[in-house]
Order: sequence, then structure tokens, then C-alpha cells
Amino acid sequence: MNTPRIGNIYMLVVLFMQLLLSALYLLIKDMIPSTPTANVITTICSQIFCFVIPFVIYLLLTRQKISDVLSFKKINGTNIMLIVFMCFAIQPTMSLLSGLSMIAFENNMSSFMTEIMGLPIPLIILAVAITPSIFEEITMRGVILKNYEGRSIKKAALANGLFFGILHLDPQQFLYAFFMGAIFCYFVYYTQSILASMLAHFTINASQCLTAIFAYKSLDNMPEEARKLIETPTTAELINTGIFLVILTAMFLPVFVILFSSFIKYNKQRIFKESLNESLQENELSDENLKIQNLKPPIKKTKAPSLKITNWAFWCVIAFYLVFMILKLF
Repeated sequence: MNTPRIGNIYMLVVLFMQLLLSALYLLIKDMIPSTPTANVITTICSQIFCFVIPFVIYLLLTRQKISDVLSFKKINGTNIMLIVFMCFAIQPTMSLLSGLSMIAFENNMSSFMTEIMGLPIPLIILAVAITPSIFEEITMRGVILKNYEGRSIKKAALANGLFFGILHLDPQQFLYAFFMGAIFCYFVYYTQSILASMLAHFTINASQCLTAIFAYKSLDNMPEEARKLIETPTTAELINTGIFLVILTAMFLPVFVILFSSFIKYNKQRIFKESLNESLQENELSDENLKIQNLKPPIKKTKAPSLKITNWAFWCVIAFYLVFMILKLF
């Protein structure tokens, strides 16, 4: 049975796997070469260890098939376009949230990207965009969101977004990951397919990755003096960058809201039409035919009682992250 309780416990297990991986890494880090290629391979292997192994164990314990947990329903062209456009429209807001987080926390992702910039672009995309868009989505918008069925999409999205922010174990990434994770839940909910969130996750990560690569190569071709000025910006330049991000957010956030509203409206109409067609097909037999064939009319299904999202595992996840944040600050 899918319940929020199971979803919260699953999140706790994933966090435990991340801690276990960190402990294992400390034991073997001297044996791992400190090269960009090794860093990328380590990143991909950590994704498999933290997300794929718990998923396989979950399927074995619950005796479910992959299709019972993940819906790979095909998404149509209209939804693909709306999702891609929304992903581009929301990026200034995400950059602003990332910038605000950088006031208190170091941008570890930026440092990682700088380290691997010399590698082939397909390998960088694989590590930064493809594997997270598959493995993280299987965890967050797959197992955990599936176990939130029976709750309203708003509450499920907020809890899922909160967990997605925590999942990264990086306070600098928390705000925009929380925001992004909540939105991805709506994509899955209204398209009825995890392919929607995978597409969105890949689009955002890949576009940011390609932008960083382009900026890095442009910077590399600059004169040394100009490059030093960009790499060590003054306080005034940082403030100007922040103002620029605020302006971009003010311009593109309304565009995202319009696209998001259109996405929800379109899919509500689509789901209604599909449900209507299915009902007509299922009820082709008349009442007279039902009597002749000695069949009973379908029983009207009652809505399942609403389940609480919070339980001991939920609060353990929150407590874990609070302790983690405090340790990061001090």
C-alpha cells in the first residue's frame, strides 16, 4: 500500500545512503585520482549508489513492478513545448534564489563545474544533466510522490519540494531546488507521467551546463587582465549583477505564471476528455444487455480518506537537515 509514511521513510533511507557514501568516500578517497574525469565518474557512481540501489530494494520489498511506481505515459507535443518554455522562463528566478543563497553559503556546484570544464561536453552533460534527471526523478517524483497519493497536489508538491531541497545536502542549492521540485510535481501530476519532470529537469540542468561551458570558453579567450576582473568582481559589480537578476525575474516570472496556468488549464481539459471517452467506451452495454449477460453495473468508487503527510520519518528528515545546516554554518 502506498502511503506518505512509506514515502517519508524512503527519503530517510536515501539520506542514510548519502551519509554512508560520504563515509565510504573518506575511506577510499586517497585511492581515487584527483582528475576531472575521476570526479565525473565519481558523481555518476554516487547517483547510482544513492538512488538506484534504494529503488531496487524498494521494488523487492514491496513486490511491485516498475510500472506500478513510475508512469511512463507518453506526453504530447503541446505539453513538451509548454514544459520547455516554462523551464527557460523560470531560470532567472532560480538564478536569483541561487544568488541569495550565495550570501551565506559557498557555491559548490560552481566549483565542481569549473573543475570539469576541460572534459568533452557529452560527458559533462551525462554527469550534470542526464543522470540527475533520471535517478533523482525516480526518487522524488517517482517513489516519494507516488506515496503521497490521496493528498492534495499543493501539499504533496510542498513536501516533495522541501525534500528535493534537502536531497542535495547543499544549503546553497536548497532554495531553488525546493522551488523547482515543487513545480516538477505539478508537471507529473497533470501529465500523469514522470517523463514530464525528467524532461524539465534535463532542460534546466543541460541549459545551465551549456551556458556555463560557453561562459568558460569565452573567459578563457579573454586577455588575462580582463579575466582577472571578471573572476574577482567588486562589491559594486555583485550588486549590479543582483539588480540585473531582479529585473530579469520581474520580466520572466509573469511569463512563467501565464505558461503554468495555461499548462494546468490545458491538461484539465485533456484529462476530462480522456476520462469521458473512457467512460463512454466502458458503458457501451445498455442496462438491458447487462441483465441479459447477468452482469452487475459497476460499483461507484468512493474517494479514499485523506492521509497525513507528516510522521516520525518526516520530522527526522527535517531534524537531520537542520543539524546539517548548523554544522555547515559553524
